[in-house]
Order: sequence, then structure tokens, then C-alpha cells
Amino acid sequence: MANESITDDIVRDFFKTNQLYKDNKIVIEKQSTKTKKIDKLLLNASKSGGGKGYPDFIIQYKENPNFIIVIESKANTKNHKSATLDRYKDYAVDGVLLYSSFLSKEYDVLAIAVSGEEEDKLKVSHFLQLKNTNVAHPIFNDDKLLTLSDYQTSYQTDERKFNQDFQELLKYSKTLNDKLHTLKVKESERSLLISGTLIALTDNDFCLTFKNKSPEKLAKYLITTIEEKLTNVQSEYIKNIISSYSLLKHIPSFPLKKMN
Repeated sequence: MANESITDDIVRDFFKTNQLYKDNKIVIEKQSTKTKKIDKLLLNASKSGGGKGYPDFIIQYKENPNFIIVIESKANTKNHKSATLDRYKDYAVDGVLLYSSFLSKEYDVLAIAVSGEEEDKLKVSHFLQLKNTNVAHPIFNDDKLLTLSDYQTSYQTDERKFNQDFQELLKYSKTLNDKLHTLKVKESERSLLISGTLIALTDNDFCLTFKNKSPEKLAKYLITTIEEKLTNVQSEYIKNIISSYSLLKHIPSFPLKKMN
């Protein structure tokens, strides 16, 4: 008799051998979650309709909280996918796409359907559904599970993800430019402020502490951080580049804290 717990054990044991799991960089949860946002999104995700529902596994990357993996498994490969994709309780693909549709309201979701009781004979389907979209795109052709590192890399390099991020960046660029104009930052100073901020935000200490500083101290801290980050850059022009950022301290009512 088919036993779904065997499939679950295969999936769990496979991912627990992955290096990212051993390095404590991911969280694997089975049929539950401690993440309040995920729990809220699944409030009406029951496969039988009405009520809360959970996929067999939820995987979160600690260093990439906007991306999650959900997995639904079935013991019998005959229950891998229905023709109509609406038999959520009975088929792995149907069920995992249901969960993805709820979770994609707040996350980029990699949905994985797995069926079978033998590791070398599994049937596996992958779908990527980006945040705020209604379509889960099939990805990967191989009928096998991949490493957590492979999944992360594939997501980060996916063309659809790149295009979505680019469009969001264009939209935010206009919003940011308008806001800096409202804050009376000169057009000639905006590119310096934005590029300098991006450089400083590559520094972990700056990211953790800049919100606690007054505008005057923040301006000095930004310039100091930029100098530290650029000091190791090998360029005959680097001193002039660093010097140009010193102009930021003269921006009235330093606006970095107001840009959030």
C-alpha cells in the first residue's frame, strides 16, 4: 500500500544533506510554520476548501527572506498531476500550486511537487511564481530534486525575476527622485547621494546603525563609510572620487533618513 510518509522522508533527508542546511542557513518546517506572515497567508489555503492549510514542507532561506520553497508530496506517481489542476487533495502539482497562489501575495515562491516512494524513481515538477503574479511558470526539465544552492542560484538568475526587479527599480527611481526634489536636494547632488548611499549600504555596520544617528552625524558617517569601502579600490582617481563625496556633508537637512 502506498505510504506518503516514505516520500516525505525521502524529501526531508535529501535536503538535510545539503550544505546550506548543514551551515544553518535555511529553515525546514513540516506541515506547519512559526512565521506569522506565512501562517496568515495560509489562513484560507485548505485543500478541501475553507480553513487553514499547510504544504508538506516549507523551506526558508535565512539570508533571502523574500524567497520561499513549498513542497507537496504524494506516494503514488499516478497522483502527481491532474488534467484540470484543481484536485488539490489528490494530486501533488495541484496542491502545491494552490499553496503557491496564496503565498505569492507576499513572496517569490518555488513550488515543488514530488511523487513516488523510491528516490531514484521520483517524479518531480518545479514552478516559479513571483510575488504579486498569477502565473506559476514551469522550470527545470529533470525529474529530480536539486540542491538548495541550485534552487537559490536559479531563482536569482531567472530572467523573469530580473525583469520584475528592473521594473520595480525604475518605478522606485522616479519616486526617489521626486522625494529628493521635495526635500530640496539639488539635482547635481542627487546622483552623489544615491550612489554614496548604495556604497555605504554594502557595509553591515552601516546598515544596522544609520537609522539611530542625527542628520549631521549620519552625513559624516556616510562619508566615512564610503571612504573605508573605497580605500581598497586600486585606481589613480580614487582620491578624487572620495573627495567628491565629501560634498554630501553640505546638503542641508541631510535627507537619508527621510528617504525610507
